[in-house]
Amino acid sequence: VVTFCPLADVFQEVGDAKFGRLYCHIDQAKQTAYNPEYEFIQAKNVLDGDAYCQFVTRKKPAGA
Repeated sequence: VVTFCPLADVFQEVGDAKFGRLYCHIDQAKQTAYNPEYEFIQAKNVLDGDAYCQFVTRKKPAGA
């Protein structure tokens, strides 16, 4: 659980949370590049209106 993200703060401050949310997908791309056997899921995100960000990393099912 991440309770403070300086990037989210900046995106909200300048009124561009939608663009900031796109930036969050970079985290998913980095995780996939680092180890494609795992998936990185953003379960919650402050830029979607959640109180905090929550990330889940889990091994992909066989054959996925």
